[in-house]
Amino acid sequence: MEYKKFDSRYVVRIDRGEEVVSSLKDFIRQTGIQLAQVEGIGAADEIKIGHFFPETKKYSSHTLTGAHEITSLKGNISR
Repeated sequence: MEYKKFDSRYVVRIDRGEEVVSSLKDFIRQTGIQLAQVEGIGAADEIKIGHFFPETKKYSSHTLTGAHEITSLKGNISR
């Protein structure tokens, strides 16, 4: 992972083979960020998709392998 600060914004590059969520957690620990909006694009060789079923109140997840494009990654950081 590499990152660079531009005024109050950061640009983060997560390298191939690095897990997205754990890389972002490392990034916020290194920078001390308390609150942020996250947006991204990219590609992944393995993704995990989760679904919540309101009727049963249970989660289900599936792992997909192969080349997958990430066209919109959105989230937030709140500590």
